[in-house]
Amino acid sequence: MDSEENEKTHLKAATGASPSIRQFLTIGDAIERIGCGFGSVLYVLGPYGVLIMSGAEISVMTIVSLMVRCPWNLSTASVSALQIIGLVFFTISTISLSHLGDKYGRKPVVLLTTLGTIVFGILCGFCKEFWQLMVCRACVGVFLGVGIGPAMSYSTEIPTIRFRAFWYGIKRSWVG
Repeated sequence: MDSEENEKTHLKAATGASPSIRQFLTIGDAIERIGCGFGSVLYVLGPYGVLIMSGAEISVMTIVSLMVRCPWNLSTASVSALQIIGLVFFTISTISLSHLGDKYGRKPVVLLTTLGTIVFGILCGFCKEFWQLMVCRACVGVFLGVGIGPAMSYSTEIPTIRFRAFWYGIKRSWVG
């Protein structure tokens, strides 16, 4: 049976015509037919988390710095430092450590940086002093900076070729 006849059989099965759909449609085929392929599931669960976290960094720190300004009696300079410390360490670590994805593999680096970002992001909520929050935000910035390069590369490799442009467009429109 050539590929064209096989495709017709799959389409016939997917539309409800006999023979039964179970005979021809696997889970991977079903996900592919719904849209964007199995790689899209991995894409959302994997590197996309790093990309979303890096995009949310500015918004989160703006809100947090305004919330702790009065209770901690922070000056305007301290509030500004709190807002930009993560981005400064993000920039430094991106420039100096983004090669780790090439050296150790993208997937382990993306997983480690996602875990580190989550852990230090949660620790930010438990900080009692200004300096503790600054250290935790700096660590979040380092983990995001290390993970962003491998995440961007990995996010273009995961989706199937058929849906790569679609997910790249989504990524660029949401994350930048």
